[in-house]
Amino acid sequence: MTMSQPGDRDLFAAAPAETLLAVTEAAAIAQTAPHLEDEEARLRAAIEAMHESLLANGLRGRLVAGKGLGLKLGRLYTGERLTGTLDLPALDLAVDPVEGTSFAGEGGEPLAVLAATTEGAFLDPGPGFYMEKLAAPPAAVGRLDPAKPLEGRLADLAAALDKPLRRLTIAVLEKPRHRGLIERLQAAGVQVRLTPAGDVALALQALLPEEPLDALMGTGGFAEGLMAAAAARALGAVFFGRFDPQLHSERQTLARAGIDTRRWYGLEELVRAPQTLFLATGIRPGWLGGVERGPGWLRTTSFVLTGPGGERARLARVRPWREALHAE
Repeated sequence: MTMSQPGDRDLFAAAPAETLLAVTEAAAIAQTAPHLEDEEARLRAAIEAMHESLLANGLRGRLVAGKGLGLKLGRLYTGERLTGTLDLPALDLAVDPVEGTSFAGEGGEPLAVLAATTEGAFLDPGPGFYMEKLAAPPAAVGRLDPAKPLEGRLADLAAALDKPLRRLTIAVLEKPRHRGLIERLQAAGVQVRLTPAGDVALALQALLPEEPLDALMGTGGFAEGLMAAAAARALGAVFFGRFDPQLHSERQTLARAGIDTRRWYGLEELVRAPQTLFLATGIRPGWLGGVERGPGWLRTTSFVLTGPGGERARLARVRPWREALHAE
């Protein structure tokens, strides 16, 4: 499979999907290696595999959102610059080799994720770590105001999707900080889908009109918000985000940086270019199938989304694989 080529608008037309998919596949495969029993070792293996694949496949640009802050990580850190030679302009990248939980053994719907746009197009999170999000499918574009009270947002969403409130399904991360939000959603009569981790997978299911979720609400990581915003930009869907610090130290840091935590950013502020790419490979079974192994073979399931236009596909790939050859 190669990316569609609708003209000069498609930044990624020159790059075959399998070249870029190698990055997320490498992380998912490394994270699930059976010889790694410790979850911290699995995370390290996924970080190393994704970083090596980014370099090997020649991507260049900057990691606006990586796995963590600062040079102490050594690789795949926020702010790292890539200097590859792939025949693409320099990119802004948001990546996570294991998105969906701190460690992939603790629930959630873990994915290896890469989102990309033209360099300088992603909103720089600066010192921000948490983002409150509102994501919904294309039918709700122009119909939702994130600053409205929750009940007003729900009524507007129901009208946009031509559904009664009781048929709306809203995704929320099952976190203590969301206790009040969940209670208000339930009191409004909507259905609530709770997942302990993995708001990128939840956001995708809310953004895609063919999926069962109607919206994602609540607070998660800012990096994950940028990844979901890239998918929303490609689809022409709804995505709003605002800085939502959860710790006193983060609130102080944002205040010193002059960042207004009450302000909602629209999609074209979060991703300032229409040319976007979103890739995800499943780690454990969930929204995407997880990595599967058998005698001499390995299967990955991935999701590819490009914009503008929102062309998307699920790709299941089976390759010959001898685990002993790939174990350290």
